[in-house]
Amino acid sequence: MSSVKNLLSVWLRSVISFLWMGDALKRDDAFNLFRQRDLETYIRIGAIPLLVMVYAFAGLHTWLYADTLSDADAKLWQVGTTLVCLAVTIPVLLVFSATGRKHYDLLAAGFSAIVLVKVAVMPQLISHTGAARAESFFCVLAVLIIYLALRLSLRHLVAIFLASTLLSLVLIFTLAQHTPDWGWYFYYFLAVSAVCIKVSHLQITMERRAFDQSLVIEAQNHRLEAMANQDALTGLANRRVFDQAIAREWTRHQRHQRTFAVLYIDVDYFKPYNDNYGHQQGDVCLAQVAAQIRHSLLRAADLPARYGGEEFVVLLPEIDLSGAEEVAQRIRDAVEQKAILHKISPIGVVTLSIGVASGVPVEGSEPRHLIAQADKALYAAKQSGRNRVMTANWPEEDPQRSVVDF
Repeated sequence: MSSVKNLLSVWLRSVISFLWMGDALKRDDAFNLFRQRDLETYIRIGAIPLLVMVYAFAGLHTWLYADTLSDADAKLWQVGTTLVCLAVTIPVLLVFSATGRKHYDLLAAGFSAIVLVKVAVMPQLISHTGAARAESFFCVLAVLIIYLALRLSLRHLVAIFLASTLLSLVLIFTLAQHTPDWGWYFYYFLAVSAVCIKVSHLQITMERRAFDQSLVIEAQNHRLEAMANQDALTGLANRRVFDQAIAREWTRHQRHQRTFAVLYIDVDYFKPYNDNYGHQQGDVCLAQVAAQIRHSLLRAADLPARYGGEEFVVLLPEIDLSGAEEVAQRIRDAVEQKAILHKISPIGVVTLSIGVASGVPVEGSEPRHLIAQADKALYAAKQSGRNRVMTANWPEEDPQRSVVDF
């Protein structure tokens, strides 16, 4: 008895699983965009062959049965064939435009419902047995194309199924007179439609899983890219990113003959700080200094980076020496006002020495020349007593002190 119950339970769950569409029926604009992102190529490759196939089948059916149809059947045949050709041609022509592609689902769904109604009802209206059977085959072909090849969302496929079924039943009961076996024809239509919708559901479910997986992979790639581009301790860009950025800006500023600057920053007395407070506290100090550097920059284009150890650099595009000096002073002031305790320093708090170099890149020069000049200015700042900003134009110029002694 229990085995029978288990069997019935498994069967019932299978039926419910087969019928239940779940999340596939929900509106998901991001997923729909994912499915239709190559729609233009899909239409360009498949639309014309689809039209040719429809016209070929319509022509073949007409050639096979035109001479044997009664006047009433021939008139129905002509009207139905014309309706199908128009219902296929119009949306295909429309979706070649940007506006048509934007409303692809609605266009394809509306005209597909018209086609399904025609091919579902026509076998019940034609008295010629062979022509009716040919129409039933054409009905199966139309169902396969609409439900499996047009890449419509499941919501639109279900709407097509319901609309075409209801309208077909109304027309059959109203107009059909010659086919006592209309129930069998319509049963085949419903059966093939239901199976195709379920196959579409499975296809969409697999595509949704692929889409979700692509989102996971994309997020992982973003995290890996951030890890590759970011200094783990300070959260600033790392040296590799800085080198790439300054090379890019060097080329751009050289082409347009614009001035840009580099700040070379060093934490004063950092080795004694590490020896006195420990390396873990030293890491905390560097993270705090990096935060002050980042918060002192007011332009999105400015790029702060950790250059190595207790050294930082800042790339300042489209700025002259006085503007770069102002930025450097703002950074120096911010760190000093942060008042990070440093007993070994003569000032008692963590301070910065900053070298500033600015100039217009000239032909034959390289970014390392500007960095070397900023490093030279930094060395002069440290030699002059630290906690100060020294500036230098590039090409070569002796560094100049830009602040008084502290």
